[in-house]
Amino acid sequence: MVVFVRWREGETGPRLGITATRRVGGAVVRNRCRRRVRAVAKWGEGLVGDLPLDVVVNVKKELAEAPWPEVVAEFVRCLEKGIARVGPRA
Repeated sequence: MVVFVRWREGETGPRLGITATRRVGGAVVRNRCRRRVRAVAKWGEGLVGDLPLDVVVNVKKELAEAPWPEVVAEFVRCLEKGIARVGPRA
């Protein structure tokens, strides 16, 4: 999974976007990947809190079959890395 993070000015609360192309698989597989990303994002809301961030997740094929702890660890790693790079604008 690839996670892009962008800081928004003048707004509060994070927003989540998910992309899953046909390369990931058929509609059933893509929807399963989206559901998994939404679930892990809901679980990881404490990491973001009320920060005004746009988070876009590009789903990769491996996400459909990856074990749940691995999905969570990857999402947290990518999100923390993205937040560290963006940071609040002064």
